[in-house]
Amino acid sequence: MIPLSLQSEPYSASGNLAADGFKKLLGTPTLDLLSTVIREALQNSCDAAKKGKGPTVIIRLRELSEKERDTLENIVLSQPIADAKSSSRFKELNSRSTRWILEISDVDTVGLTGPTRADRIPSDCADTDFIDFLRNIGSRRDTHHGGGTYGYGKTALYLSSEISTILVDSQTNYQGRPERRFISCHLGEAFETTGEDGALIRYTGRHWWGRCDSEGIAEPAINDDADSITKALGILGRTERLTGTTISILDPVFLEGEDSPSSAELMASIEEVILWYFWPRMMQSTPEEKRLNVKLMLNNESITVKAPEYTPPIDLFCEAMDQLRKNSGDLQIIRSQRPIKDLGALSIKKDINGGSVPFPNSKIKLIPGQINHIALMRPVELVVKYLEGAPLADNRMHWAGVFRCYEDVEDAFAKAEPPAHDDWIPDNLPKSKEKTYVNVAIKKLKESAYAVANPIRHSGSSDGQSVAEISKLLGSFLMNGTVQGFYDTDSDTKKRMGKKGKRSKVNHIKFKKPSFVKIIPSPVNELCIGIFSLEVDSNVIENAENSLLINTGIALDGSETPEGSDDFVSPEVINWYSDDRKYSGTEEIICLKNFKGTVFVEVEFSRKSAVTLSVKRL
Repeated sequence: MIPLSLQSEPYSASGNLAADGFKKLLGTPTLDLLSTVIREALQNSCDAAKKGKGPTVIIRLRELSEKERDTLENIVLSQPIADAKSSSRFKELNSRSTRWILEISDVDTVGLTGPTRADRIPSDCADTDFIDFLRNIGSRRDTHHGGGTYGYGKTALYLSSEISTILVDSQTNYQGRPERRFISCHLGEAFETTGEDGALIRYTGRHWWGRCDSEGIAEPAINDDADSITKALGILGRTERLTGTTISILDPVFLEGEDSPSSAELMASIEEVILWYFWPRMMQSTPEEKRLNVKLMLNNESITVKAPEYTPPIDLFCEAMDQLRKNSGDLQIIRSQRPIKDLGALSIKKDINGGSVPFPNSKIKLIPGQINHIALMRPVELVVKYLEGAPLADNRMHWAGVFRCYEDVEDAFAKAEPPAHDDWIPDNLPKSKEKTYVNVAIKKLKESAYAVANPIRHSGSSDGQSVAEISKLLGSFLMNGTVQGFYDTDSDTKKRMGKKGKRSKVNHIKFKKPSFVKIIPSPVNELCIGIFSLEVDSNVIENAENSLLINTGIALDGSETPEGSDDFVSPEVINWYSDDRKYSGTEEIICLKNFKGTVFVEVEFSRKSAVTLSVKRL
């Protein structure tokens, strides 16, 4: 392979924006950098989705092999930058024993299409995604119901790299032909060199590695050339039909520093960010044309992404979202009076707080232990931010709300967003009807967020059970015992113990203590459905089927009541399923093969009792 050539951008006669200024365009986001970059990347993927089908996004964190490092250092970034500071930093990272790369790839998207030079655009060209992402700064992205407005947020991608460098690989169609494109980009600092005539030549600090044309402009490597480079780098392979874009962040900053997370912890943090901000697009009820499919990988190992509907407390937001989409339940219309305008709808759901921690290995800790929040979004259904309200008086309960503005006022809310798209700021708008709309919406949503904790119910409300009713249920449930889960005592442990008290090397299915998730009261009888989660690893015996026996019981005054008691209805397992839906059943035996993840168990029981759940190996 022929090494790529470097283009360092000089200042033009009329001036340019320096790279330092480019880095500052993001402003000061309310979110941490990891959340900002994941939000920006996935939002771009959603905006680039093909009509009628939602995108698939693959996020992979991997350590470069020796051959991949050789390609990166000697083919992709071989030509050094004249800026001494950037050059020194590149040499420092090249000397490391290990190098990581964070790849964000989307599939079923249009890719970065359009011309590759910002100064030469064909008259019949409608799409300019390539130059808007890689060349221009502040160009408006014209997408139907797009989540973004201006491309300032792409700055976060560069800030996420220790050397402010990204690799961009895109399979797209341009002028009726498929085209593969690869280019590398770096944001350094403004610097100057001395020309042959002794005059100073000033550079902006923006750099590209590609195939330089006769004018010295770095164009992307294309087709077979791009394919050979990406293969040597280990980047996701593509065909002409597998359109989309891969953005690779070199030496991600998230792994740097004494208190930095491990690679596994970083992936857990990424999953938490994805679920917290993109759950509306990941729900099974989301229309196909909007649904976002996300896959995570650490090196070559796949990580199962949790389903939002089965991940507390996000599941409660999903319930509120379903209610909003169906236009059912007790919806509140947020309305402006002067001028008169319906601005959007608010849906709120209340439930018992299971107290579970969905991402125990995450270092970012985005999701609070108890939720009393409203998720704010535009019709594109990407969470802009969460508005915190008052918690319910009974801390064993929580509530979740969803507000979605209407399409005919969406533009006002989009204009109120800062570059990071993480807030609605009315002061971003001039004095106008649009500013009034955003002001009124935020004011009334804050009022609603605190009114949820008010036990007084308005006449005509139809929001299922009242807070008082659920609190009563919860109180009855907990007074008679707590929801319990037990480790299997494993009666045959002694058989597997050696003389020195150590276990012999006998592999068996592994599992953790069952955890209570939530209660679903029945609207028609005195029964409830309790949902438990069970962390299981059946991969310990390759290609072997492993089984667990579920034991249920009821408890009174903290003590377990035997099955068949006259006082209570015996609890019954009515359903169980793995989080990937590969395994399921209705019996009290869980049969698994090569599975590692979460199994959910649904138990039906009397609402006058407390249910216990234990698990043992078969």
